[in-house]
Amino acid sequence: MGASAGVVIRNAYGDYVDWKVAFWSHILERDCAEVLAARFAVEVAGNYQGQRLEFQNGCAKVVSLLTIKRGWVGSIAPIISDILALMQASVDGCFTCIPKGGNQVAWLLAKHATVGAADGMMPPCVVGALAMDKLGIGTSGI
Repeated sequence: MGASAGVVIRNAYGDYVDWKVAFWSHILERDCAEVLAARFAVEVAGNYQGQRLEFQNGCAKVVSLLTIKRGWVGSIAPIISDILALMQASVDGCFTCIPKGGNQVAWLLAKHATVGAADGMMPPCVVGALAMDKLGIGTSGI
């Protein structure tokens, strides 16, 4: 059985999970960015049956965030609850940690995450992914 394709979150500088989400509080913005990235990835994986959601590099933190149901303030808790609900609703949902050196954030995740986003509110990696999509550049390996 070959490896299945998946949505990959790469926790490295310049990638989606490192983007500072402007509308969150200063103290929580990085954690929120990571949780939001995870939520979007779960949605995308659920929309494309058989896909596997993978967390790369330093994303053990994101995985641990998904298991926390209390102790979080503001808007993080409902997002985590939403992620857990999406995971439970997906029969094929699979979370794994993979080593550094894999694929960058899937263009599909970037495209999905920015639907309706205001101009100037997208992180550089998303802008680049959308530009590649418009040019028809392939996404082999994702």
